Amino acid sequence: MGWTGRRNQCQVCGQYGHNRRSCPTLKEAHATIQARLEKYGIEADPSRPVYTWVAALNEMAANSHGVKDSDELYDVAPDDWTGSHRAWLWQEVEQREAQKRWNKENGVKSNRRCGFCGERGHNRRSCEKLQKHKRDCRAMKALAHRVARHTFEKSGIVPGALVQYRHWDYNTREYVNHIGFIQGINWSQIGEQDEEIDHGLERGLESWIFRGNILQMRKPNGEVSNVQMPRNFEQQTEYYHGMTNENYSLVGPVHGGSVNLDGYEGDNKFPVEKAVHTWGEKFLDKKFGREVKKIVLEVAPELRSLANC
Repeated sequence: MGWTGRRNQCQVCGQYGHNRRSCPTLKEAHATIQARLEKYGIEADPSRPVYTWVAALNEMAANSHGVKDSDELYDVAPDDWTGSHRAWLWQEVEQREAQKRWNKENGVKSNRRCGFCGERGHNRRSCEKLQKHKRDCRAMKALAHRVARHTFEKSGIVPGALVQYRHWDYNTREYVNHIGFIQGINWSQIGEQDEEIDHGLERGLESWIFRGNILQMRKPNGEVSNVQMPRNFEQQTEYYHGMTNENYSLVGPVHGGSVNLDGYEGDNKFPVEKAVHTWGEKFLDKKFGREVKKIVLEVAPELRSLANC
């Protein structure tokens, strides 16, 4: 087979340049069966299986040719014999036309099912629920950036802070500790939301900060790597604080410092319709907890703990 470019291949006849909706073979099969039904006075219901009327149609055709059954009809007059394949093609066209009539009567512009919400009558491009979900995701991400910024600056995890990290030394065959310093915050990794799926709204406060490699750390050899958050600081709930992170620990916070704002999206205070939650029951630094709650409640209806849920 030669190169066909980007032309459609029909699933009915296998030819290129059209699809099944415009297939000449399908249209011809529908016209033939429709004429045969009208000729013999058979009322076929396209919503029912084809075997409920094909047998009756073949029986009428067999009688008109003076033979006793459809097998003899096929031998005597194959052009007047109705097979299941052609009957299915007739049924496909009839069901499509019936759906068009129903859509018109009920004010539905399209029979397509939306890939986001699953409803009929529109696609993802025109889905109002998807557009709202995207707005919710962006509002939640902006809130996550504000909470994260407050966390970094209150805990001293800002550019210039020192972090102890370890790596495996293949020469000594043991872990070796080193000191790196924070060069910046990777804001693209904070408060990530999935705008393409209906359950993609991330509302967990701890998830915003402790998932992903969100810190840009410069090592003694000059190499810069994106690394995880250390967990040995007080400006968080107890949920992750008790989970030891042996690879990274904060050893030199910079109190009173500021974060880098390249990539920061927290300046937009869009309203958030759904509650924000924490996995931990309480904040270790109570004053910090009150400050975070104030930030959240500026735009969200509630900050609640899921610890006992």
